[in-house]
Amino acid sequence: MKNKGFTLTELLVTIAIIGIVASAGIVAYTGIIAGVKKEQAAIGLQSIYSAQLEYEEYNKIFFQSNRNCHFHNDDSAVINTNLFSGEKILENDNYNFCIEYLNGPKTFQANAYTKDGSAVYFTIRHTNHKKMFDGKSWQNGW
Repeated sequence: MKNKGFTLTELLVTIAIIGIVASAGIVAYTGIIAGVKKEQAAIGLQSIYSAQLEYEEYNKIFFQSNRNCHFHNDDSAVINTNLFSGEKILENDNYNFCIEYLNGPKTFQANAYTKDGSAVYFTIRHTNHKKMFDGKSWQNGW
């Protein structure tokens, strides 16, 4: 009589292979999501930079949304109203945006702070200089 079915060893090997493939997929998915979130910050900050140049041309100063930006400041609504004429350009669930003066109204730094509390944030200055703090150290560029 022939046995139909799989041995316990065959089933365990199959489950192990499925587990390895699934864990590789989760790692890849997590990396893709992190890249998309980073891109959201970059697009938001680049939009702020462009709008600030136009704002400064008409008002002779840059716009400031807060005197001291911090992780908990989310000035997205104020920035959307004042720089983007009410359009919801900075609408996302991943970052708090804030703009502060560096050395008076002729200089600014816009910040995008992660909402997940990971201490990662991105900045752009009036000189178009971009930096990222990864929770441990600063890096030039995004």
